[in-house]
Amino acid sequence: FLMHTNKYTGKAYAQDPALAWLSMINEGIFANFLKQIREFDEWKFKWNNWLKQKYLTIEDLKKSWNAELNPIENFGQIQFPDSIFNKTKRAADCLLFFSELEQETVQKMKNFIRNELNCKALISNANAWTYFVSDQLARNVYDYVDDHFYVEHPEFIEKPWRLPSRSSNTNPLKNAAPGPRNHAFTRLYGKPFTISEFNYCAPGEFRAAGGLLMGCFAALQDMDAAWRFAYSHSRNSILNSTPLGYFDLVSDPLNQASDRAVICLFLRRDAAPAAHKIAIGFNDKQFFTKQQSIPQLFPKWSWAAWITQVGTLITDKQFNAVQDYYIVPLSSDIAEPQLSAPNLLKFPPYNTDNKQVLTALKSKGIVGPDNITDLDSEIYQSDTAQLLINSKDGSLYIDTPRSAGVFGLPDQKICLPTAAMEVQIRKSHAAVWITTLDHSKIQISKRMLLTHLTDVQNSEIVYGDKERKTLMAWGKLPHLARYGEATIKLRLAQPQKYKVWALALNGSRIKEIDKKITPNSLTFDISTAIASTNNAVLLYEICLD
Repeated sequence: FLMHTNKYTGKAYAQDPALAWLSMINEGIFANFLKQIREFDEWKFKWNNWLKQKYLTIEDLKKSWNAELNPIENFGQIQFPDSIFNKTKRAADCLLFFSELEQETVQKMKNFIRNELNCKALISNANAWTYFVSDQLARNVYDYVDDHFYVEHPEFIEKPWRLPSRSSNTNPLKNAAPGPRNHAFTRLYGKPFTISEFNYCAPGEFRAAGGLLMGCFAALQDMDAAWRFAYSHSRNSILNSTPLGYFDLVSDPLNQASDRAVICLFLRRDAAPAAHKIAIGFNDKQFFTKQQSIPQLFPKWSWAAWITQVGTLITDKQFNAVQDYYIVPLSSDIAEPQLSAPNLLKFPPYNTDNKQVLTALKSKGIVGPDNITDLDSEIYQSDTAQLLINSKDGSLYIDTPRSAGVFGLPDQKICLPTAAMEVQIRKSHAAVWITTLDHSKIQISKRMLLTHLTDVQNSEIVYGDKERKTLMAWGKLPHLARYGEATIKLRLAQPQKYKVWALALNGSRIKEIDKKITPNSLTFDISTAIASTNNAVLLYEICLD
């Protein structure tokens, strides 16, 4: 593949600068496949050799594993753990074995690609399913760190990738908006960080929140790239209208519109990166060899990813010499001068409670006095003050100079702190957001796009329950939009000079919308169904007359 020559450029893919990234084995973390690995003689041989090199004698292994080692086990017959999630020394050693083998494997791949194929593309691996702290040692040899996440990914009840399928169909803002926040800890500071697959999957009825959430997350975490999976799985869907499916943007007008929020908030940098950086840090690789068990990578305080930038850091420096990050030491076995470093957050990252974490963040000013984050009320506010998630009622607001918006429930009124926009939602939950189409702030922009997203489903789609958790049949075209209304109030410098237009999905104007003018504001009503239009309305243009 890499030696194929592009007939238009005359370059082999290996030398083409357009090839920027290589993920070597998609979702190929060894721990994902322990069940299969246990059955291969080659893997058993490699595992036993690794144990023999580490412990030298079976007596040393017995001292480490104690009763975990079966009396009949000896080098050559030692079994893999039953589960990688067992909190045992056998499982811990297996994780270290996988980590070291991953490092060795990727180094061989890099040497081949760099030295034999002369390819300079950045190389990564290990991007889904199972995550342990020891995996970061392997990621440290990558050129960049990549990950995947999905909200409402289907689970197949009878046969893989065949209906019926099941998903939770819940508001993604509940439970501190879990979607991407865990995956921020996959990041290794000092390396590019990407998410090459993400989606808020159809037919989830709350997926309209996905664009706002991902756009803010990627901006707040100052990521390097993000790709929604996928645009299309077929040529036919690109050339012709097709019914909604789990993943493809080309068949989902709601997620297409939602994706523009990611573009504006993240790619256009409308939302600001976090003001602080927190790192789970370790500079003693021997820490892992001393542990009875190795913790999973994602701490229970991953909600902090909605407040500030988080990640992991492997460094040879003492923590007091690392100036760019607030460090949460992986090991408690640290001494002066590290222990009294002003950038040290003194709580155990994998054995703490949420309130202890929040107290530590407040003590360092990461959560400032004006930040209204409240764990009991399930409110999380970014240190930029541009994002607020109210997880208890399943709503959010985003308030930046060029893009502002909300996700809320019926009969909910949300006012942005800057008063740039006020939204009264009716009839249906909805994502409502506005973005400027020039370089100006909302208050003085000459042209803006307003998006109103409720839910989009196929005609004659069939669910097996009233909660819409079990999908039985996809249905057919045309797409149907859930009816929803909202009243929008915009704060503008010259509100009397603006017109509001309902738009078709191709951007053409359908109908001018009535409006109400006050000295500093423009108010108008929107609806997914507008009289005299044949199609659902999701988009509006606000422009100077």
